[in-house]
Amino acid sequence: LPISAPVTVGADAAGSDVTVFGATSGMQVHWDASADALAVTGASVTVSATSTTVASPVDVTGAVTVTGATSVAGATQLTGSLTVGVDDTGFDVQFFGASTGSFVLWDEDQDSLTVVGDVSLTGTTTMTGS
Repeated sequence: LPISAPVTVGADAAGSDVTVFGATSGMQVHWDASADALAVTGASVTVSATSTTVASPVDVTGAVTVTGATSVAGATQLTGSLTVGVDDTGFDVQFFGASTGSFVLWDEDQDSLTVVGDVSLTGTTTMTGS
């Protein structure tokens, strides 16, 4: 069924469920009108745009690859490990404090940690090196 014009399914505030199946078993995109939710099952999603905004929570199960600069506004929680770079190919990581000029910086090419601001250590502390 070739379609060469816009398609409308349902009406505003009276939508309909829509499922589009892929060529491989189990691959589908489903719009659930009663939940106002889009589900992609068994397939990958590629977003290619100059700017993309998501205005509601997004749940992702599986791996996510982001290429390019990414900005996240608002509280963000990571549950699990966070790895930046790989052994012998690291990246600078910087955390800013609430006071102007306060930060912690891991400088990958210098293999050094810089803390600008107060430091408080509790417990056993071991330092090795010169």
